[in-house]
Amino acid sequence: PGGGPGSGSRNLVKRQVTHRAGLRTGRRARSGAQHRHHAAPTRDSAMTSIALLPRTDAPLRGTSRAASWAFQVLAAVILAITLPYKFSGAEETVRLFDALGAGAVGMYGTAILETVAVALLLTPRLAVLGGALTVGLLSGAVFSHLTVLGILWDGDASLFTMAVVGLASGLVVTWLRRRQLPVVGRRFA
Repeated sequence: PGGGPGSGSRNLVKRQVTHRAGLRTGRRARSGAQHRHHAAPTRDSAMTSIALLPRTDAPLRGTSRAASWAFQVLAAVILAITLPYKFSGAEETVRLFDALGAGAVGMYGTAILETVAVALLLTPRLAVLGGALTVGLLSGAVFSHLTVLGILWDGDASLFTMAVVGLASGLVVTWLRRRQLPVVGRRFA
């Protein structure tokens, strides 16, 4: 009643949060002894764990949705292009990570994180987390190029260019879906 489109889901979320807060602080009508000895999982304990997932009560619509998907796919493709080189231990990739002082552990660790980022970017409910992970990974890549590797690696700027475009794509995805961020997303509502 009266709250505009989507207000019902927001009110439901507020009621659930209030209800969970009441259980945690013992403001329910139960006595303290009954509350302490109640060990069976309840519906409320399951809702507490779900509260950490990204909020989806503010879905993207129209142009924002299309733009987000375009940048999600672009970032995922940029990350995926380099994965075979990292997982196979290609000579030029090994040299790059050795120059950074990260070695094989850094190369395979980065490959695993980039694989996770690709999966998150292509999962609608988790795309904001993929965008944020992409920003973190590719900020490190751009910083490494600017401080250690140089913009040209083996006389070619394509790795640096891909890192910059991927970073920009991750930033756009994260910004467009900022309301879905866990914990801080509510501040953008």
